[in-house]
Amino acid sequence: MNNSNEIIQITENVFCKTENDIMKFYEASKRKLGEIRRQLDKVNKVLKYSDFKKESEDFSTNLLSEILNLFIESANIMQLNELIIESFPIDIETFNQVAKVFTDLYPKAINISYEKKDTDESILKICVQFKNPRITHYVQQAYLRNFSSNKNIWKESGKNDKARIYCYDKEMSSVITIGNTKIEREQGVKINRMAYREYYYSLRLEMLMRHTFERIIPPVIEKIINKKSLNEVAKKERFALSQYIILSWARTVEAREFIRESLEKSILEFSKMEFGSQELEGLKVKFDETYLRMMHEDQIMRFLFPEKGPPLAVRLARFEWGLIKTRRPEFFLTSDTPVVFHNSFIEKQIKQKGKKFFIEEKEKELRFIKSKRAAAYNTLTSPNKYKRPGVRGVEIYLPLNSKLCLCLVDKMPGFKSLNVKQINKLMILDCERYLYSQYNELDFIEKIIKKHPECIDKTGKRSIVKSTILDKVGKRQGKKFTRFEAVGPPK
Repeated sequence: MNNSNEIIQITENVFCKTENDIMKFYEASKRKLGEIRRQLDKVNKVLKYSDFKKESEDFSTNLLSEILNLFIESANIMQLNELIIESFPIDIETFNQVAKVFTDLYPKAINISYEKKDTDESILKICVQFKNPRITHYVQQAYLRNFSSNKNIWKESGKNDKARIYCYDKEMSSVITIGNTKIEREQGVKINRMAYREYYYSLRLEMLMRHTFERIIPPVIEKIINKKSLNEVAKKERFALSQYIILSWARTVEAREFIRESLEKSILEFSKMEFGSQELEGLKVKFDETYLRMMHEDQIMRFLFPEKGPPLAVRLARFEWGLIKTRRPEFFLTSDTPVVFHNSFIEKQIKQKGKKFFIEEKEKELRFIKSKRAAAYNTLTSPNKYKRPGVRGVEIYLPLNSKLCLCLVDKMPGFKSLNVKQINKLMILDCERYLYSQYNELDFIEKIIKKHPECIDKTGKRSIVKSTILDKVGKRQGKKFTRFEAVGPPK
């Protein structure tokens, strides 16, 4: 099967962003790697690459490393059993460097080997075997262990995988009990089996998280817990903790589902504006999972490392920081969506102004849109549009353990932080499905859910998309609008 587009597609569909030299590789592949053969055995789940052109040897060592990375990543995302790459022009030293990255990350899941030519030291064939599904956690295990029900037991043994936690399933309206013995079942479920999905991230993003935030932050949180104070948190640690909060908010399943709904609804609305509602009656839009993951990872990286302007973490680090403390019988919950938001400042504005507040906001948005001379636009909002980082007056809550909750506030006059019951209620309403606790005293969760049944199934309710036509003129080249472009929200 000789098709240069296939090699482009299988690499493009893996990562949300690529370096400039990878883009050069795409272009070069049309010329130099045009005869590459890609064979996929769907029955045995084996992917084979061969027939690389000799000109590919001109690529730099770094570029060849990236290409090999992409091949392995692609095969892993496709959930294959084996990847075979024949006559790939990479030297043994560079191969070993690439292989070490993957085997260090997943020693039990990935095995990478090579065969040498008899005549020289060049590689004849690379073989990658995928033994088990790749498990990726969207809430850090080290964070959840601060809420463990058997902390003394697993700490004394030094075995993190023994840590357990009580887990409440909103959909089932019950506490999950899994364990081989009665004692284990009484201590909850294993933390390493919580808040994960198979192949949720690309390996590249997971490596970034493992070697930065997930390594730096647990000792900082432990220091805060031990001291019950923020006084010894250095400026650099505060900035890193701000990034960790953004990551903990942006990487969750709830965040990904918001992106899915927003994209699907936006495409449908744009299509209706272009072709008319009657033409598209009954049409449904469904996003490809791999593409959705790309979009999600791209959003995470833009939040952490924006191309323009200061990172969001800079603003959060300048907020007023505090600790909310409690003691038994009260305790803090956490969840599969561990960062929650509130905005008492906006709530106060709404109470004081009533409908006038929303009219003013809509007029402000419309003035901004018209200033961009748009013919039409989509308004994408969330039911919690005023409860997110970057919004004026926002309050951010991250429980650190059952006794302490970190609070970051864009402080406004009259601010008063939420108490433990209010924070737990937010956690229950905002989480995707699972709540986690150190204590098996969770009857109050069911009472809150009964009052707010809409928090169980949020499908279709996470985002609101409305389209507006400002100018119907201009049907040149068969298009309905002469000026049709996406514009950002007013600042």
